[in-house]
Amino acid sequence: MKRYLGAAMTLLLAGCLNTDPLASVFDFDMDILGENWTARAANIPAARLAEVGVVGDWRPLPAPLPTTRKAVYLAGNNVTGELFLFTQKRFTGLAPNQTFTAAFTVQYATSLHADCPIGTGLTFIKAGASLSELTSEPDNQGILRVSADVGAHAEQGDFTRLGDIRNGLPGCPTPGTFASKTTLTQTQASTFTTDFDGGFILFVGLHSNAVGPLEFYLIAVRMTIQL
Repeated sequence: MKRYLGAAMTLLLAGCLNTDPLASVFDFDMDILGENWTARAANIPAARLAEVGVVGDWRPLPAPLPTTRKAVYLAGNNVTGELFLFTQKRFTGLAPNQTFTAAFTVQYATSLHADCPIGTGLTFIKAGASLSELTSEPDNQGILRVSADVGAHAEQGDFTRLGDIRNGLPGCPTPGTFASKTTLTQTQASTFTTDFDGGFILFVGLHSNAVGPLEFYLIAVRMTIQL
């Protein structure tokens, strides 16, 4: 099914549009475009996938955020201390068979506060665009591996690394308060090419070495592309 760029795009994320005449800015508001994202896990033994309990759906934001708005919810349990949890969706509407550079900004919400200890591990946000869907298949040792170079934990790989998932609120209460945060903009390390239909895969992932549950609401993505 085609997912077209167009009137559904809203300027939810803060910041000015790029004034370069060769650049285009697209804002993906998950309150509008949150259906039919696909969630997967990698970097874990395939035999332990059920323990991770990957969740990827479209649901209202938690209080005290506006519960009338929806976001893409991504969650799972990092049972080994090494997990790449990601969600993706195909969009069309760009020029077909064209190669672009891309930069990304992500607006998200978590309940992990800024002063929570990081000695037990960090979870980094990664995002990008690619021609092909990212898959997760077992290698010859039975470890699920993602089909693209997303970088090892803090590394950027072929895409972007957009900081860790702490939400910026002070302290480290348990449980924490959900709050939204917008990442800085980062340019994808590699270009991406659209298919014959002007289509591409947009993905957002969590790369974590923190043992325990992960919970993440994807509110919006801004993508700036340039020839």
